[in-house]
Amino acid sequence: QIWLDTRRFAPLLTVDPADFGNLLYPFYEQRCGQLIGAAEETLSVATASQAIAERLSIDPGRPVIVIERIAKGYDATPLEFRRSTGDAGPFRYRVDIT
Repeated sequence: QIWLDTRRFAPLLTVDPADFGNLLYPFYEQRCGQLIGAAEETLSVATASQAIAERLSIDPGRPVIVIERIAKGYDATPLEFRRSTGDAGPFRYRVDIT
């Protein structure tokens, strides 16, 4: 699930979803002139509602990972709110700290 400000991202309303491709941030820049400069993510664990379970083809009540992201422009303006939900069974998260 992705929420965007319709004033900033209005050109996307006329784009066929099949044309979005795999990388959204370059697409946002090309179509809307909006550059993502940073993002914050929060991970949590929940249980699958009936609707989520149907979308993920899992049993209701099964553990799921919820990733919420706020993507911001270079001026720190929030541009995108995204919530991703996935089956917790095969989930792995890796962070490299250098």
